Amino acid sequence: MIPVRSGPYAECSFTNVPAGSEFSLDCKDYNDLNNLWYHGYGYANGREVPGWVYSNNIATIHDSNGAWCT
Repeated sequence: MIPVRSGPYAECSFTNVPAGSEFSLDCKDYNDLNNLWYHGYGYANGREVPGWVYSNNIATIHDSNGAWCT
């Protein structure tokens, strides 16, 4: 399972999505601890789960524009 968090920190609340799920990226950003996070949405139990995923939990990135969050 991969946690999709409400914010770009390990302490933020989360919803797990199955490992290997597709995660659609909107943008990326570093938190104030200098950790890279990706914002977007995944799917769990047939519903969209928006939020943040830590970069080490993303295996492969396809078709992303590499935009920074603003």
